Amino acid sequence: MVPPRARRPPTSGGSWRPPRTWRSRRPSDCRPSIPASAAGPTSPRTRRVAGLRRHAPWAAEDLPRLVELERDGIEAARGNSLVHGDLYPHNILLTAQRVVFVDWPHARLGAPVIDLVTFLSSVAAAGVDPEPYVPTDGAVTEVLAAHAGFLLAGGLAAGATPIIEAKLHLGRGALAWLETRL
Repeated sequence: MVPPRARRPPTSGGSWRPPRTWRSRRPSDCRPSIPASAAGPTSPRTRRVAGLRRHAPWAAEDLPRLVELERDGIEAARGNSLVHGDLYPHNILLTAQRVVFVDWPHARLGAPVIDLVTFLSSVAAAGVDPEPYVPTDGAVTEVLAAHAGFLLAGGLAAGATPIIEAKLHLGRGALAWLETRL
């Protein structure tokens, strides 16, 4: 049986692009996950920064540095490898013979470090040290900063749905791992 012809992930120009929630497709005009123009006493940005202070005071104090790392991470995530883009444990099935990755709607071209950081963020959220599994090359810290920003932008949103709670849990794990790398 011949496998179906692989379709190129939907991208502009065939290269990796960050998810829409990262607000920008070009590193030259990247913005933080929470735009400063949205700030006000009850704005989503103000509520999220206050939430960040509650969960990780160090990150709220170092927010400008983390935003810069996030910008670098978006650039470092560019590449020509097929990446899953949503490689969390709930998208990995284990059988006696093999490992199967499922749920591919976020697949695209990018740097392989994307999937590594996504998966290892889950490892960190589970309380396991991900560092023994991290290669020495690549922009792990920068991509991790972008990933943590993405998760926390959703996890610190108003409301308490299961998805928001899951993003907060994963974001806190990613942020705790990031703190050990800085």
